[in-house]
Amino acid sequence: MNVLLIIAEEEYIDEVKGRLANEGFFATEVGSNGGFLEYGEVVLILGVDQHDTEKVMHLLEKINVMYSSSLDVEAKIQVFSIPASQYIKKNG
Repeated sequence: MNVLLIIAEEEYIDEVKGRLANEGFFATEVGSNGGFLEYGEVVLILGVDQHDTEKVMHLLEKINVMYSSSLDVEAKIQVFSIPASQYIKKNG
């Protein structure tokens, strides 16, 4: 499993969430302030199976903006993929 952090400019976040939801991926939107994010950026967090990581990346590439998975490129959408060794969901 991977945890994906998607950082997108606010003007694109509805399209990002819509494309993800249309394919059955749902994300948590996190509000944040600080030096890492610029004003007007939103963070989405979602957990996906390893084989779905590339599918999500391809969905994001279809959005008509500059996209990057590298820190050295200024982009409208950035993605960090973090391996998760364990997932626990506790109800109740």
